[in-house]
Amino acid sequence: MMVLALHPEWQEMAREEVLQVNMILNEVLRLYPPVISLCQHTYKDTGIGNIHLPAGVDLALPMLLIHHDPEPWGDDVEEFRPERFLGGVSRASKEQIALFPFGWSLRTCIGQKKYNSSPNFLVSSIRDSLLRNHVKKLNL
Repeated sequence: MMVLALHPEWQEMAREEVLQVNMILNEVLRLYPPVISLCQHTYKDTGIGNIHLPAGVDLALPMLLIHHDPEPWGDDVEEFRPERFLGGVSRASKEQIALFPFGWSLRTCIGQKKYNSSPNFLVSSIRDSLLRNHVKKLNL
């Protein structure tokens, strides 16, 4: 980090790459969520918008349908468009909570932290591997 602070041009490139990778991964999770439906149970009376849910209700949230709904995501909902996440997850759709591939609340998938920490490492490893292979081919 100290070296990047001394070289702001590289710091900015690294920052941009991380943002782009996160946009791509969020769009992939929107199009292909790891779980297609999420089940929740109400332990006390609650509500979602104008809908009242009494205690004891089992609720199935069809994440695949929500992630492919044109109302919050737009008419290009089926297209791969990572740029929709340019302003962050909360601004990617018309609804503030329209993307939740790992669930939400206290019962968020425990794999979310691992997922959030590993993609940038994975992408940089793949890129480096492809670059090494390309360089080897050029040396033939």
